[in-house]
Amino acid sequence: MMNVTQPAVTQLIKEAEDIVGYTLFDRRGGRLSPTNEARLLYEEIHRCYTGIEHINAFCDKLRAEKGHSLVLAAVPSLALSILPKALASYHRQDRGTYFKVMPRHSNDALEQVGSQKGDIGFGTREVRVPGITCSLISSFPLLAVLPAGHELAAKEQVALEDFQGERFIRMSPSEGLNDVFTEMLDERGIELTPVGESPMATVGCALVESGIGITAVDHCAAYLFLDRDVVIRPIAPRITSTYYAYWLTRNIRERVIDRFLGHLRTEAAQYEQHLQEWLRKDGRRLPCAISRPGDA
Repeated sequence: MMNVTQPAVTQLIKEAEDIVGYTLFDRRGGRLSPTNEARLLYEEIHRCYTGIEHINAFCDKLRAEKGHSLVLAAVPSLALSILPKALASYHRQDRGTYFKVMPRHSNDALEQVGSQKGDIGFGTREVRVPGITCSLISSFPLLAVLPAGHELAAKEQVALEDFQGERFIRMSPSEGLNDVFTEMLDERGIELTPVGESPMATVGCALVESGIGITAVDHCAAYLFLDRDVVIRPIAPRITSTYYAYWLTRNIRERVIDRFLGHLRTEAAQYEQHLQEWLRKDGRRLPCAISRPGDA
């Protein structure tokens, strides 16, 4: 099949093993089986070739459209809500832009920017890192998400004391969304009954919808569940959740980044306004009345 004789293959394997300095195949009963080192080496080579294929595809894209690329690393809630709308708005004005969106946690998004694998990272933490600019994109009160029919759904807002003893779905510490929330509970001696944890706020909302427990999430995650079988309430006192953008301070694409962030902030403001209006409607879900920003 390879049009190569067995002696030639044997010689190639020997030369490769001499180069790397360890055995790549176990030879048993006339058969060759890859060693663990060979499997690991294959995975690394496969990743390299995948990267090369991406570069080739990007070169083809540039040749065809003569545009530029924008690589975005964003926390999942943002990547599923505001980000697509901002990308669509930006793309209507600049169709030559090739986007690559990578869902990442806050620390990973920052690392993508620092290692120059991403143009803009988005996360929930404000950071002060030399050489990286951090700018606020959106802020909104943290929201309680309750199963339909939960007794707390009768309240216009959920007080911290109302969480006492409640079955609670925690967010992963990697995002930092619940840090202030947890601190305020601890200060008041309020104890939850943890029943699970998720690194994604949207998954936490889905678990609430299934009736497992309640949770507290950011506005982007909550927005995606406005027309789902859950109840969303403000938390009192107010606890602010935030989203920040990170990018290299001295960046040859700074003008492109500024233009895109302008679109993103516009979409974020629309989301915040729409969600605030929805929350003012005496806490009742009105699926037929909901029209998301940008919808006809």
